[in-house]
Amino acid sequence: MRKIIAALVALAVGLMLPFATPGTAEAASKKFTVSISAPKTIARYSNITIKGRIKPARATKVVIQKKWPGKKWKKIATVWSFANGSYAYTYYLTESSSRQYRTYVPKSGKIKAAYSKTVSVKVVTPARSSASVNITGTGPTTLTAGDNFVVSGTTSANLVGKTVVLSMGGSSGWSDLTTTTVAADSTFRLSAPATLAGAGQVLKVYAPATPTTYYAESGTATFTVYGWYYLSERTIVEGNGFWKGDVAVNGQDFSRSVATSFTATFSSASGPYTAQFDLARKCTSFVATAGWVDDRSAASIVGNAAVYKDDATAWSQTGVRFGTSNPINVDITGALRLKLQAQRTGSYSVGGALAFGDARILCAF
Repeated sequence: MRKIIAALVALAVGLMLPFATPGTAEAASKKFTVSISAPKTIARYSNITIKGRIKPARATKVVIQKKWPGKKWKKIATVWSFANGSYAYTYYLTESSSRQYRTYVPKSGKIKAAYSKTVSVKVVTPARSSASVNITGTGPTTLTAGDNFVVSGTTSANLVGKTVVLSMGGSSGWSDLTTTTVAADSTFRLSAPATLAGAGQVLKVYAPATPTTYYAESGTATFTVYGWYYLSERTIVEGNGFWKGDVAVNGQDFSRSVATSFTATFSSASGPYTAQFDLARKCTSFVATAGWVDDRSAASIVGNAAVYKDDATAWSQTGVRFGTSNPINVDITGALRLKLQAQRTGSYSVGGALAFGDARILCAF
């Protein structure tokens, strides 16, 4: 019985083989077809696109190859085709010599690998041309440190898509702040933080030299940048009885302050204590908080405080008492000197120190 069954199975397999063989052979012989296209002539320093289509259509790996005459083929990229069989590869061409391209599609499943035809591309090196950069507008030219410089302008058409740089002049030369790409309409806009205070800050915009354009730069734009300076970090050019440091007034800490000396008595015989600072007509505001120093003043102490710009009184407060805060915010525009004054009133049997807490000036030195 077993012999009969084995004979029947062998007969069935034999009858099936003639029908299976043609299908297998057909699948094994199926092969990709690959098309390719590229520009016949292209300018050096521009983008070149290699594209084409594979059949049967499917998403699969596509290898882009190139070679120079007399050299071996070299892979430059591997991309994936889309489901419809199309593929494309774009890159920036820097080499000057002409070359050939072809596409290779590896075996996928039962479909055999295939190459495209070879296409030749002639590379032409363009002549370098002159360019121009112009500043046509700015944002505000008077700023406070932390604000942004804003510069806008136009370029020659050959700088479209290229980089322009915002640069600041200084004693040690020019330093770059930021860059942008010139828009399709030949315009640009650059913005960068103004980090340092100072008058007469000079900015320009330039386009670096490229393989196709020469270096070009704009005229300059001038900005004035104001910044806050603490009087504790400035020189007292004239006066008596003031020192600099960390104090507390009315329970609030002021780490960068100027204050009268910590004397046992605040003698009327010495007159008011003063401290003068140079402004050089480059400042616009003075801000501070006046009051008696918490741990160096008697609770009953009373006095007067004042701020002068040159000889004019900018702010004054009489009857300043312990445990009070007296905010100061005055315009000092155009002044050569700033003078702080503190004077004791009432009984002189107790001591104290009057402070201008975190006294600071807004200037463009």
